[in-house]
Amino acid sequence: MESKTTGSRFFVSRAVEEPLEATVELGEHIKHVSKKVDLPIKLGILAFVIFLILLIPSIYSIISYIWSGLLGGTELTSESLINALTAVLIIIFLIAVITTSLLYLIQINKFNSLNLQRCCAVTDITSARISDDAKSSKEKKPGKHLKNPIFALLDLEEESMHMIPQIVKMLRFCVFFIGITLVILILTYVLKFGLDYDLLFSMDPIRMGLFIVVIVKLIVVLKLLMDTENDFKHIHMRHNIIDSVRFAKDISVPSGESQLDRLIVYLRENDPYIRSSVLAEKKGFIREAKLKGQSGKNHEFDAYLSGMNILKDKSVALGMPMGKFGVFIRIFKEDITLSKLNTLRDSVIDVCNSQNMFPLRIIALQWSIKVLSDEVYEYVLDKPIMMKNTLTHLEVIAEDNEVYSFIPMISYGERLG
Repeated sequence: MESKTTGSRFFVSRAVEEPLEATVELGEHIKHVSKKVDLPIKLGILAFVIFLILLIPSIYSIISYIWSGLLGGTELTSESLINALTAVLIIIFLIAVITTSLLYLIQINKFNSLNLQRCCAVTDITSARISDDAKSSKEKKPGKHLKNPIFALLDLEEESMHMIPQIVKMLRFCVFFIGITLVILILTYVLKFGLDYDLLFSMDPIRMGLFIVVIVKLIVVLKLLMDTENDFKHIHMRHNIIDSVRFAKDISVPSGESQLDRLIVYLRENDPYIRSSVLAEKKGFIREAKLKGQSGKNHEFDAYLSGMNILKDKSVALGMPMGKFGVFIRIFKEDITLSKLNTLRDSVIDVCNSQNMFPLRIIALQWSIKVLSDEVYEYVLDKPIMMKNTLTHLEVIAEDNEVYSFIPMISYGERLG
């Protein structure tokens, strides 16, 4: 199934139709995340530098005290040595934190320079097909290997995406170090004003003001970095979803008496949410289902399944809600029109509102393979249903010479087929 156009910019949740367009959209998200993570790292380094400046008098006092003790000018007691050693260890720890943050900043900048450049290049190229000239050149010169530039760029982007797990690991180190530093700073503050005990240094009004600024900055940095980790996980998952479509093999139609029977077999075997729910609840699809919506109207579906989402880890990564979901299938033996899709969409929303669930899949099963009109093609890409903080695209499926055709393909980042 195809359209004369490639569709316009569209929302992508679990649904990917054109890997090129999805990559462009993902690139825009990466730019946003990169800008967001750059500021907190710089703020964190600034906060650590200010804190080290505050520690200079304490460092000088510790060195002077130990030096004087070694020369015999001051008596070194065990308590004073423990305090001095504690302060020295804390200072060394803070220097390690700044070094780690700097290394992370270098790493994220390297990631940006690699990935953003390639994402921008992909955006500038509007076609992912090998040109006729390239094809004819290849036919004329069989010994010369020509590669489509767009896919070469996508392969380069693949390399930079492999850096994301390492970046997330470094980010977690930063979060850990900043969290420990905050505990030390807050403890210093509490001891000073609660017990009048100087853990690191005595605080005059100027130092006290700077001290509060450092704590506030680090709290802001910690929150931003924790949010950014979730963003990087989202980017990695989205990239895996795009790849699962980009490299997908043709998906064979299973055996069954009718198109609907075969589709239900495919969904039970290949959709992890449907498979887990059917196994857990011991119930399957209802044929010729009549469901009452919130409006009081009855809506008919050729097949319907209600289940519970029990795949927590996978769902969190995909941003999918837990709880009750529905799978809706309606057969179209004639041409699929925009008005018919609107009716299907409204019916699903009405039923989901009535049963307090979200639609997992909404399938328009095309009985015989036909070319979709441009408006229908773009509708299934541009008009997902947004319920319970998830996006669900209407999906057109048909059998094409014993191979499934999907618009769009619903993927969970797994290689199917």
